[in-house]
Amino acid sequence: MLLGLSSANQGDTVDFSAVNDGGENGVPHGDLLVRFSEVAASLDSTEEDLAAVRGQMIGEMGEIGFVEAAATVANFTMMTR
Repeated sequence: MLLGLSSANQGDTVDFSAVNDGGENGVPHGDLLVRFSEVAASLDSTEEDLAAVRGQMIGEMGEIGFVEAAATVANFTMMTR
């Protein structure tokens, strides 16, 4: 919901169905961010899985982009559901 509101406020269009269905979602590096969140949250992921996606993220988004994404995943992980 917040992503939808913030993107609308900035005049961007985001396709939330892409989160489940894959494909272009309107978020810069969206496919990579979805893959990272899946690897980070999955109990079946290996250290090699995480290292591979981390390397790709740093290569495409830079270290700051990776840290921001990791902090976002960590924040959602710590929230009481």
